[in-house]
Amino acid sequence: MLSLLSLPNELIQEIGLVAEVPDLKSLRAVCHPEFKYHRIIFPIPLIEDLAAHRTPIARYVQRLSVVVSTQRSPLTPKFDRKLRHNRPALGQLKNDLWPALASLINVVSATVRFDTHGIRTIPAWAIDDIFQGLKHLPLLEDIYISQPDPKLPFLSSIKHLNGLRTLHWGGSGHYHRTVEKALSLAIAACPNLSCLALDGDSMSVNGASYISHTHSQYGYRLCRLLRYVSPDKPLPLTYLDIREWNVSHSVWLYPNLRSLQTLIIRDGCDVSPHFWNGLVKEHIRIPDLTLVVGTDPAPLHYLRSNKGMVRLVLCTGLKDFRGDYEQVERTGKAFFKDVLPLLSGTLEELHLKPRMRGKWGYGDHAADSIAQCKQLKALGINVSDHDSMTSLLDFVKVLPALRTLYLYEVPAPAHPYFIPPIGTGALEQFRIRDTKSQDVVLNLEVILPHGVVYRPELMIDGEKPSWFFKRLQPNDPS
Repeated sequence: MLSLLSLPNELIQEIGLVAEVPDLKSLRAVCHPEFKYHRIIFPIPLIEDLAAHRTPIARYVQRLSVVVSTQRSPLTPKFDRKLRHNRPALGQLKNDLWPALASLINVVSATVRFDTHGIRTIPAWAIDDIFQGLKHLPLLEDIYISQPDPKLPFLSSIKHLNGLRTLHWGGSGHYHRTVEKALSLAIAACPNLSCLALDGDSMSVNGASYISHTHSQYGYRLCRLLRYVSPDKPLPLTYLDIREWNVSHSVWLYPNLRSLQTLIIRDGCDVSPHFWNGLVKEHIRIPDLTLVVGTDPAPLHYLRSNKGMVRLVLCTGLKDFRGDYEQVERTGKAFFKDVLPLLSGTLEELHLKPRMRGKWGYGDHAADSIAQCKQLKALGINVSDHDSMTSLLDFVKVLPALRTLYLYEVPAPAHPYFIPPIGTGALEQFRIRDTKSQDVVLNLEVILPHGVVYRPELMIDGEKPSWFFKRLQPNDPS
């Protein structure tokens, strides 16, 4: 990570959102009146250092919202581990931090990030004492909790936050019934919660997430999460993002989903067909939906009834899938033939991410049904060979509203004309993901329409590079 001290002041002011401060020198550098940060990250070692030197934290954070993280940055030096046993210093830390939190009482939108993963020097009881200071922030709206320690009962502090609107829960590494119950009680105490992101017991094999049969039976369950919410006063949820959670039919669940605008179901979720059937029965329509489709027809049944859909992101199973590929292929064809035409009247954004072998139904059905989506403004497609490239890019020119095109996992070309030219000059931006730079340069002149200039930018999403091209307008000085 670049040091904040190495960035020009103009750039720091332009970013103006998040600043990670690894040391005291950087902290002083960003705490000037002209800097308008909404959020600042405090690694635990920095807080330790401030406490050890008796430096009042409130002096630095009274104008900022606080993000407390125990993740150690490579640039963060290791401080004296004796602080773990230095109760006076820890007491001073608490005395310093509480006024800092209290000083944020007038901040309408603040963020607290609590990450106990990799904790080293401060014992659990001290962390819990510190986070009791949440009750000093009644106006706090956003909390991000990553890798919580199940032994820390800090979730009880959330009950003081009646104004909490956003909660990101990062998972505890293993399933714990006590954590699930505490989280359920905390959510029930937040009547204004509108945005909820949940990441359960994440496991990995060869870089692919999965949820085992044991976790399917005993893992975190969405229905149990909302059991303490009164059906007469459901949560006003508009955004729900879940990963590695079990989703099944429940009478506690559906009242809280009636105002949902965005539902994201990521890899590793064990979703019961009864959940989708329940959405149909309860007439719950979700304009923005991300889901994984395997061989179960229930999600397609729900999509047929989900009138007014604006955005759809469709993935086909997990990367380590070992099931029936032919059945998945049939599911893809059924989607293009029977489902997508029903959504074509309102759909503005469509992303198709098949991660199985084969084309997942690409062909005449795919081209014809996507071509019916005349309102489509953004399209994301996965291409695996020359045939799929040709068939999918050929109909781009028949989509009059299309402005953004995403290409996922473009294969290395055998010759410069492997990728056919985009047959329209109306595109404002497009993105090529997981592509080597030499392949992009090799095909750049072929991909772009003649007479249209695009500015390339390299984006890094995790470890995967993406090339992002934005069209330059005639009066654009850049």
